[in-house]
Amino acid sequence: MQRLSNLSQYIFICLLVATISSCGFQLRGTQTENAQQLPQALQTIYLSGNDQFGSFLKTLRKAFELQGTHIENQSSNTPYQLDIIDERYTRRTISVTSGAKVAEYELRVEIEYALKDQTGRTLIGPDRIFSEKVYLFNKNLVLGKSEEETMIQHEMQQELANRLINRLKIQINVIDRAESNSASEASNVRSKCC
Repeated sequence: MQRLSNLSQYIFICLLVATISSCGFQLRGTQTENAQQLPQALQTIYLSGNDQFGSFLKTLRKAFELQGTHIENQSSNTPYQLDIIDERYTRRTISVTSGAKVAEYELRVEIEYALKDQTGRTLIGPDRIFSEKVYLFNKNLVLGKSEEETMIQHEMQQELANRLINRLKIQINVIDRAESNSASEASNVRSKCC
């Protein structure tokens, strides 16, 4: 009887794992598929910003590394340089209780960036991306809410870092296609005239 129970538990666990993996479930932060989709030019990049040790730049570095990108220490070693021009964190009151106490806050993280080539020519930007989240505030749990706000800001930074990388993938592919098209058109013109 005990053996039958263990067998049914084993079968249940196997079916559960198969179901979860077949529906596309993926642990948060695992980006192995995206690493293969990176354009060749994004395999190495130089990151710069006003605050080299700021929390967003650290998050962005980590997100690039999870994608398989090598972060260089000098801009001359890479085809592209990503400048984080500005990062802004704001919090505003969204709603109040009947006693005129804050009930909800909205957090906003806004990042301004520009992408430059090896010569320093700006290819993209300056451009902005942002994320907004609303959370409930309880004045009786101030310490816990402060930690929650910090955690939400960190999640927003991770979201923005991944969105920025995805945006760069698309924009760099467009730039590469435009450059290859103009090179082939120039080649066609040379072959026709000469």
